[in-house]
Formats: sequence, structure tokens, C-alpha cells
Amino acid sequence: MCRRDEDSDRAHALALYAPEFAIFDDFKKEADTLQDIVDKRREIADGTASAAWSMVDGFVMHRGRVFVPSASSLLPQLLGTAHSTGHEGAQKMLHRLRATYNPHTSRLVRDYVKGCDVCQRNKTEHLQQDFYSLLISEARCGRT
Repeated sequence: MCRRDEDSDRAHALALYAPEFAIFDDFKKEADTLQDIVDKRREIADGTASAAWSMVDGFVMHRGRVFVPSASSLLPQLLGTAHSTGHEGAQKMLHRLRATYNPHTSRLVRDYVKGCDVCQRNKTEHLQQDFYSLLISEARCGRT
């Protein structure tokens, strides 16, 4: 492993584990107005929620992960924060979001990455296609 890889791994570790406290503070304030969270809090208090649901420090948790409903105005910011650390695709983004729960996370992340101009421009298949197009055009011009 080269030194550059070690530095990259360290940066990724910090990006993956460093909490975004401002987002969580804003989310706590917003949570009181989100109907999904209000309903789930009521279910937890009544004992009608499944064992997967709990309350921790004012957050509704699903199997130890903060529940962020699709109606949250902070979800785009959360997706953007998880994605902007490296434009590394859906799997790494899902890994960064592992501390949160939304039943549609996979679809949301996939759509977010598909909508990212940087990611779409730099996709391996696009770069390969451009390289092969260049080779074909060079061959047609008789430059090879």
C-alpha cells in the first residue's frame, strides 16, 4: 500500500465517521413537525411499534439507526453531504449513510448519483466509450 492510499483511507475514515452535528441539531428541531416521526413516537410510547423501533436522545431509531423520513427537508442536505466527500458512487454513499434509516435509501441514493453531473461525466464506461470513439475516429482519418 502506498502512502497516498494511506492518506486517502484516513480521509475516508474521517468522512465516514465524523458526525454532522449541525444537521442532527436541525433535524431534532424539524422532527416535531414531521408526521411520520410523530406517529412513530406515539407507536413507541404506546408499545405498538415493533422491537426494531426505539427512542434515543429524542431521535426515533430503527435498529440503531436514526430514522429520516422522505418528508424531511434535511434529507437532500444529508444526501449531499454523504456524496460530496468524493463522488465515489452509490455503494460508498450508502456506506456513509449507514447511521440513518429510510426505507427508500437505496433508491434515493441511486437517483442522487444518477443526477450528479460530475459522477456521470467521470463514469468509467463513459470514459472508455470516449477513448474508443477517439480510436475509431483516428482510424477513419488514417492516423493510426
